[in-house]
Amino acid sequence: MTRPSLIFSIRGVPSPLVAWRDVALNAAVGLTSTSIDHEVEAAMREAQRRLAMTAWRKLFTLAVNETRVEDKYFMLLKRADEMERANLITSEEWRKLVQQAGTSLASTAECMGGAG
Repeated sequence: MTRPSLIFSIRGVPSPLVAWRDVALNAAVGLTSTSIDHEVEAAMREAQRRLAMTAWRKLFTLAVNETRVEDKYFMLLKRADEMERANLITSEEWRKLVQQAGTSLASTAECMGGAG
């Protein structure tokens, strides 16, 4: 009976030697598992940020009837708050989103013969 070699893999699972080889290769080009993890995490966070901002913009541009204008405004504020709490946007970006939501609400109220 022959034993599988630890140098290659056992049933498709890389051996510790293969893992160390990969670490050594990454170190040779200046990459560590930590820097790779941070890069992956940063890319995932940016993807989450883009999705959240896209969803906010879609809600912002959504046409609503006059009875739902305030609902839309409060949903925009809630989503902006959630994005800031999740650290997807900065406080400055949050202020801009809230300002846009407020401007939209005010302009809609003027169009409907409200304040103005």
